[in-house]
Amino acid sequence: AVTDENKLRQVLINLLGNAVKFTERGGVTVRVSVKNRASDDMRLIAEVEDTGPGIAEEEQETAFGYFEQTFSGRQAQSGSGLGLSISREYARLMGGDITVTSRVGEGAIFRVEISIAEGNESDLKRKDSLQRVIGLVPGQPIPRILVVDDKKENRAPLIRLLEIAGCNVREAVDGREAVEVFSQWHPDFIWMDIRMPVMDGLEATRLIKATQNGMTTPIAAVTASALAEDRGPILAAGCDDLVRKPYREQEIFEVMAKHLGLRYLYEGKQGEEETQTVKLSAEQLGTLPEDLRNQLHQAVLRLDTAGTLEVIEEIGALHPDIGAVFKRLVHTFEYERLLKMIEDTVLLADTPNKIT
Repeated sequence: AVTDENKLRQVLINLLGNAVKFTERGGVTVRVSVKNRASDDMRLIAEVEDTGPGIAEEEQETAFGYFEQTFSGRQAQSGSGLGLSISREYARLMGGDITVTSRVGEGAIFRVEISIAEGNESDLKRKDSLQRVIGLVPGQPIPRILVVDDKKENRAPLIRLLEIAGCNVREAVDGREAVEVFSQWHPDFIWMDIRMPVMDGLEATRLIKATQNGMTTPIAAVTASALAEDRGPILAAGCDDLVRKPYREQEIFEVMAKHLGLRYLYEGKQGEEETQTVKLSAEQLGTLPEDLRNQLHQAVLRLDTAGTLEVIEEIGALHPDIGAVFKRLVHTFEYERLLKMIEDTVLLADTPNKIT
């Protein structure tokens, strides 16, 4: 199966770590299964069950709130409260969610369900040669990208993928809204779903391409159809390219590079990021302007990737070394570590040692 292994690994590590932390007696059980194996909506399900103190019904949703902790968590007096909120955010980025069922005194079951695609041997062969896009090469205009899809679970992963790469993104829920957003915002590129209510993607593409600005705006269709004969009507409507669901990240960036001439920054070779030591001295952190530090703090608390990167760009313009470290932490999803660095800046007068 094919999915975002980095996010999935972090989700499972967080859920397992949480289960082990609260299980003093008994054990932790992990169950994994696949449903809808023969359909276009194949799903991976993983359940982590523990025999810990459990979570009261009225606190089960609170467990996923940023920096919110249940009674059991407060009793344990450990953790920042970010683990479960980040895990749910990642699951939703992968087209799924995390739920919990529990009774006080009887443990808890955390269930993660995500969308996956069928894999093949060629995916394994290509894996080592592909590098993950983590940003745009500096000096390029930030592209405006419009994502059009009537299903939130389809829009959200693509939007976050583009935002992490540094794009300016807006969304529309049907063809009619896409035409309206295009006329007001003038995006540089459009990802257009084909089958939508109110107005489908083909009609929206025709209307956009009929305008002066639309004639030169690349539109790439995103479709779940695997029929070769569907390609003709899609291109005839004015679409410049086509990507089939479920797509790979690499396909998205290759299509935008083809039509916009974008150049990307890539994650280092496997393991390279993990072996690099991230250090900032107290003196370096002490140079952060208070207003930027506060803005960054709020963006991280909200897990607002686009907002966080925007503030980091401002910091990087003043202090390239700090900006580079912060950006690396965001791209490797180390939000807790980034948060600690930000909050430690208020204690610099008493902590002259390096923060690692």
